[in-house]
Amino acid sequence: MREDLWRAVCIDDGQAPNQHTVTRIQINNDSKKLTVVKVVEEGRVGGPQMDILRTSKALRSSDIDVIVVVPRADSDKFQGLLKVSGISNYTAKLTRPSRQVRQLIRYLAHFVIEVNELGRLFRSVDPDLIHAGGGAWQIKAVLAARICRIPVIWHLNDTQTPWPIRKSFQLLKHIPIGFICAGKCVQKYYFPKASQPNTVVIQSPIDCSEFSPRIAPEVPTEDLRDGDKPPLVVTVGNIGRVKGVEVFISAINRVKTHRAVRAQVLGARLTGQEEYMGQIQHLIQNFRLDQTVQIFVPANVAANLREATVYVCASWSEASPTAVWEAMATGLPVISTDVGDVSRFIKDGETGFVVQPGADNLIAEKIMWVLDNPHHAKEMGRRARTVALANFHHVKVARLHESFYQELLKSPACS
Repeated sequence: MREDLWRAVCIDDGQAPNQHTVTRIQINNDSKKLTVVKVVEEGRVGGPQMDILRTSKALRSSDIDVIVVVPRADSDKFQGLLKVSGISNYTAKLTRPSRQVRQLIRYLAHFVIEVNELGRLFRSVDPDLIHAGGGAWQIKAVLAARICRIPVIWHLNDTQTPWPIRKSFQLLKHIPIGFICAGKCVQKYYFPKASQPNTVVIQSPIDCSEFSPRIAPEVPTEDLRDGDKPPLVVTVGNIGRVKGVEVFISAINRVKTHRAVRAQVLGARLTGQEEYMGQIQHLIQNFRLDQTVQIFVPANVAANLREATVYVCASWSEASPTAVWEAMATGLPVISTDVGDVSRFIKDGETGFVVQPGADNLIAEKIMWVLDNPHHAKEMGRRARTVALANFHHVKVARLHESFYQELLKSPACS
């Protein structure tokens, strides 16, 4: 990706794009406008879905019509977010592959039918470009685009892909006209031996107006009065092993032996995570942290982050850790394991702290430092927000997507 694309976009802190709440956008048939169909094969709201939502909102201010295709199942919340943002969406029967045998059989049985359904949808819309978002799992969108002879971009944002999906990716990677990788680590994961032509690294976008520091001045930790709540330590993510929730709980237990603290795990237990959730609950009971640690799905993640003192990412693996970028945009000091592209954007001791995965003792040590040095920690959070504004602002990220679209569509592959 050309460096001048970054310099060409300038965002002021606190400036938000115009937002219009409408129930539906009419597809613009103006030949000057570019029509892009974004497809995601997972209905629940997570990182890829928020990526699509945020960039699509920003692209509305350009000469680009964005249409989002989502699964019919488990996508009501995502469809609601798209509708409120004024983004057109279609539903299609899309079954996601799974390690569970019954679900895998269902996926394979419906594969051809679902590819054909996507193909019919693509032909009815007749877009200029398909953007297959959501990682290497988006095989059906890539195949349907190929059948319809519509240029397709494959958006890769994962580094924990099962072997059958990785193998499918290797067989199909000649189809897209380009790739968007959500981090340097993702690029290395999928293209380890050589650089792939028409590939760009673009980080996950953050709405830095939504995720912003609270206006009210924070009370320094040492000035907490009787009756005030203890400082709050937060982590965000589903209750999966890869998120290192057990490491987070162990770190909180270490901190709790020295001082009062509250902790929140903001995330849902997904299908297949029941056993691990039971282990986490057992760990909380063993450490007697029942009154200290809360696990719940928040109504508004940004609001919860604004109430926090420090953010912790204890993951064993990540690609582009959206929750870390959100915490940085909120102006929080962040303690994160060295996963994904974290060390590219968090300078240890300046914009946060970076530790090795599994190091609950070091996480606890850094939490204690933040609580003992509230003024230095606040300055650390301020610098973290500056980094977030420069690298993750959703309008800036959307402009990079737009430039990449235009660049690829002018290439010989599309002529």
